[in-house]
Amino acid sequence: MNQIIKSETFGEMDLQLFDRTRLWVVPDAGSIMLTLCNVKEEVFDILITQNKDFEILTCINSIDDMEWFLGQIPGRIYVNKKLIPLNSLVQKDLIKVLKRLVDFQLLGHPKGLVVLLVIEYCTFFETDAADVFAQEVKRLLDE
Repeated sequence: MNQIIKSETFGEMDLQLFDRTRLWVVPDAGSIMLTLCNVKEEVFDILITQNKDFEILTCINSIDDMEWFLGQIPGRIYVNKKLIPLNSLVQKDLIKVLKRLVDFQLLGHPKGLVVLLVIEYCTFFETDAADVFAQEVKRLLDE
């Protein structure tokens, strides 16, 4: 299978160059950090924030407070520290890249935590689950 993937967001990427040492599962409820690099050597720092723990929301009054307090909103994607809109081209391109990394077993053991989380997040963002989750975050903050 071809390990070159092209996307509007990330350009041309050779997945063989993916460096697993730049992949980390954050010790929270399951956030993932990884770095992608395209063939032009442009670097993309990716953060997918956990979508399990609402408890942190009890001490925050608004989305603005949350971004200031934690630097991130649960259940969202950040690229180079910028919040990516739900259902955007960037989100779709990233999911495409992540799926290819899983297909080529470049994230580790097929039953390993990272792979299982990535598969879960791909499903989360490809279905309406991310939108439902975002509405729940907003509702909790509005209470």
